Amino acid sequence: RASAEETGDRGLKREAEMTRAEMTRAEERSLHAPARVDRDRSVLLIVDLQQQLVPTIAGHAEVIARSDALLAVARRFRVPSLLTEHCADRIGPVIAPLRERFEPREIFAKTHFAATDHPEFERRLREHDRGQVVVAGIEAHVCVLQTSLGLLARGFDVFVAGDAVGSRATRQADRQYALE
Repeated sequence: RASAEETGDRGLKREAEMTRAEMTRAEERSLHAPARVDRDRSVLLIVDLQQQLVPTIAGHAEVIARSDALLAVARRFRVPSLLTEHCADRIGPVIAPLRERFEPREIFAKTHFAATDHPEFERRLREHDRGQVVVAGIEAHVCVLQTSLGLLARGFDVFVAGDAVGSRATRQADRQYALE
């Protein structure tokens, strides 16, 4: 049996013998390792849970309940939260029980699928000086996806709460593709 010292020496020797390609692969794995949500570095974003759209969403009661639970946890741990509202004049405001839990400055009216296509949204988000965004809302394959991709492109770490996003019953395959 090898002593701990001998084993340690062999480990150091193996590390020294790693090729540059092996090191690069190891570095890439560490860069893509799953991150953890940190309450001191994150913001909660709830996307477009609006009156005329919510009833068309498969499992909408669960999506609402889980989004509400995320908001409750965010409030408890003082995680900043934002709410988007897409073309409210056409599809109605965010559902009342949820909208009432946000201050007016926390609600962002948008006209693009991606909230990040609005410079004012990005400015508001960056005011919190946090690099992680937890995303919930609807529709997974449209506004949630487009906003998440925009956030990633702007350097944010994005965590989509899969059980707190939804799409119409006829678009469940699209929802699944968006989550992948």
